[in-house]
Amino acid sequence: MQTGDSNALRMFIGGLTVGLVIGLGGALLATRPLPGPYAAAIRSSPLSSADQTRVQDMLAAGNAHMRMANYENAADIYERVLVEFDCANAEARRGLEATSPDRLAASPQHCGKGDRG
Repeated sequence: MQTGDSNALRMFIGGLTVGLVIGLGGALLATRPLPGPYAAAIRSSPLSSADQTRVQDMLAAGNAHMRMANYENAADIYERVLVEFDCANAEARRGLEATSPDRLAASPQHCGKGDRG
């Protein structure tokens, strides 16, 4: 017959195992490559401090246009971030996907060809 201590130990080990499996699964999902046309991860060169500031300002402007339901201008800004500065910028990709998914599908073709400036 099992005692209360052995049942508690089994429950602890079972809970630890379940937590470990869920944690590893989440880590694997978070680090997998993007699906579809983005499977070949797009890498861009590091941005200068001035360009990083410009990207942050542009993302803030895009978010402001989103809040005002001005989706066309928001999509224009997000697309400029991806084309001219950082084609792998997650926030710009999410914004463009929310405002104009068809433009997001076309954006990797132009990635890295814009002038920084």
